[in-house]
Amino acid sequence: MKLLVLKSLDIDLTKSEARTLLGFSLLYSFLVLVIIGGISFTYYKFQKDLMLQEKRHILQEYSNDFIFKLKDLHVNFDKYKYYPRDEKFNSAIFDSDKKLIFSTLESKDVKFDKVTYISENMIHFIEEPES
Repeated sequence: MKLLVLKSLDIDLTKSEARTLLGFSLLYSFLVLVIIGGISFTYYKFQKDLMLQEKRHILQEYSNDFIFKLKDLHVNFDKYKYYPRDEKFNSAIFDSDKKLIFSTLESKDVKFDKVTYISENMIHFIEEPES
């Protein structure tokens, strides 16, 4: 018994089969990219939110110290007469009508409707003292 060996192992596809294979490959590649893009976007969003939560905690501590200094300035205004400043952050004080009283901020656009937001590559934290 003799076995015949084919010299060519190429698969001969017809034009419609080749088009179908190409279409399937493109569709598969597109769907993989969409899924990877969606996962990457979701990961980025979660990491951004986590970073903002961590920074918010730090800024909350800074603002508590700063509010204490402002209250001390209010009580002892005749003695200090100097707006408290800190090298770690810039700050501003506004009245109840959101009119600027004093500021060390670089940006004049403050969004009072948000507690924490990012603008011009800076994290902004809004804290309203009780009194």
